[in-house]
Amino acid sequence: MLTLSSRPYLFVDDEFIDTADSVRIELHHPVRRVVAFSFDAPWEGPSSTYCTVLNIAAGSDTGACPFEQPQYRLYYRGMAGDTDLVGECTCVAESEDGVTFRRRNTWKFPACGSTANNIIWAGQNDISHNFAPFVDTNPSCAPEVRFKAIGGVSRHKVFALASPDGLDWHLFHDGPVLTEGDFDSLNVAFWDDANGRYVAYVRKSHAGFRSIDRCTSEDFIHWSKPEPLDFGPGEPEHLYTNAIRPYARNSGLYLGFPMRFFPHRTRFDSVAEKGVSDAVLIASRDGLHFPRHFREAFVRPGLDQRNWTQRNLITAAGMIQTSPSELSLYWVEHYDHHDCNLMRGTLRVDGFTSLHGGVPGGSAVSRPLKLEGTALRANLSTSAGGSVKIGLCDETGKPLEGFSIEDCDDLFGDDLARTVSWRGSPDLSRLKGATVRLHLNLTDADVYSLAAVDG
Repeated sequence: MLTLSSRPYLFVDDEFIDTADSVRIELHHPVRRVVAFSFDAPWEGPSSTYCTVLNIAAGSDTGACPFEQPQYRLYYRGMAGDTDLVGECTCVAESEDGVTFRRRNTWKFPACGSTANNIIWAGQNDISHNFAPFVDTNPSCAPEVRFKAIGGVSRHKVFALASPDGLDWHLFHDGPVLTEGDFDSLNVAFWDDANGRYVAYVRKSHAGFRSIDRCTSEDFIHWSKPEPLDFGPGEPEHLYTNAIRPYARNSGLYLGFPMRFFPHRTRFDSVAEKGVSDAVLIASRDGLHFPRHFREAFVRPGLDQRNWTQRNLITAAGMIQTSPSELSLYWVEHYDHHDCNLMRGTLRVDGFTSLHGGVPGGSAVSRPLKLEGTALRANLSTSAGGSVKIGLCDETGKPLEGFSIEDCDDLFGDDLARTVSWRGSPDLSRLKGATVRLHLNLTDADVYSLAAVDG
């Protein structure tokens, strides 16, 4: 049974709605803002990609923002080019606001005759090809290994790494920890608070298509056999990366932003390598089943022709909350061009999808759900003439006295946490723990999330 708690409930699948009339689940798209970082150092270049963004000040890469002195760190792959550093390297840049990033000198590896650069790893075991770090939120994690990472691609081997500060890294285990997979991707790992274990999402091909498998571990060394993600019915697509993370505001919801690859399409005959790509949204409530409710693109290449070449729009692992109302996501643009860069895009908090009703309006009734709070709050947006009303019914659909649609006070405006009231009162204390259905009437309006809170 569904539960409505203080963790916001997002409408990313068909779980919530039982019946609907002129109300649909709508996919929203991040707004391109500014270039957050340009890969223009000699050791970086056109093939820089596979980015991760961490909120290191908050002690977590899952996006929670303390709004005191936030410090964000960007990790990415650089390509050595014509420098004296051979092969690929892992680089870092930092930001106080998550809007633009600047390189941090680490004085560790030589490039162009000097160690005055931002390289933190190079050479060993091809780890820099797809170095993917995270902040370990395991309550039992020792401070000296607070940062962990996975990386590696050659000979089907992925290695585990650890660090006290995210800058000085060492192998966490002598040998590879993952050996079943293709791994030529940005494989990701994290501590899964909801289930109390480490999780890794890795590249694996199935039926000729690039796809994603999941592995789990209790100790970050010994991993389960990979399980293919279940995307439900529909034609398979090449999902090149995954960028899966638990959503910071609801750790039981897993959001991913795979780069979707079309290897045989090309916009320009002059390109050396075929392929075009975009980014899609996938979501799961258990970390294994990701029904493809949205087959359309989450991020399109757009008008910029340099985004219509192969392996563009690889979304960074990790998103951050850059204001009380704004989430920032990042993706690579102009890949394989001289001005390869990391673009920042923004969404409203919880604003990936919504329940949408147009004009003249529509209604939806939820499946039975348990209320775990004494007040109902909605993240909503309407037009000047729009409206949201929410009524409560029993399991059979009969309106509850005093909480019907007719009793609901008209909600209009734009709010991240609007308290719903009925005849002037928001009090649901007598219904806390009860099983109810929600009846929503929406006119030129969107509801992005719902939460049942004590208050």
